Amino acid sequence: ASDPKNGYDILSFTREGEPIHIEVKTTTGKEETFYLSNHEYQTARKMKESNMNYVIYFVKEVMSDNPKLIKIYDITDNEEYNFEEMNWKVTRV
Repeated sequence: ASDPKNGYDILSFTREGEPIHIEVKTTTGKEETFYLSNHEYQTARKMKESNMNYVIYFVKEVMSDNPKLIKIYDITDNEEYNFEEMNWKVTRV
């Protein structure tokens, strides 16, 4: 089972035995938007700095007969995606 503290959902390996850390994002429609937590983003950034593999598997139309898989290999430096900060943690003091 995956642990949210890891910052990724699946640990896999290349044919050469190199670890691949996979974060899975899904939508039921055709929209090009998904949500990435700050922890997931920071995990992707730290892994890139350490030359580790962090890949987002973005699955669109996940409930359809023909889901679409997009593999995003470098979300931290990818001009195809725009980031908009949306979440805040609020704690009563």
